[in-house]
Amino acid sequence: MNIIEAWPPSFFKRGVHGLGGIRILDQRKLLQVVSEGGSDYFFEKEAEKLCLVCHSLVETIHW
Repeated sequence: MNIIEAWPPSFFKRGVHGLGGIRILDQRKLLQVVSEGGSDYFFEKEAEKLCLVCHSLVETIHW
């Protein structure tokens, strides 16, 4: 079981509607950018943004 499968149910049961963060794709390059004072604006290929939304909430939203 990976972290994506393990965490959301625990949070969603307690009323959290969404979780967000980043997934690191290239550890060495990301560390280089951060050590040079860079922020998420400079994470082009080193990381990607990740957002998980509660499935029951998505069903109630009318797009």
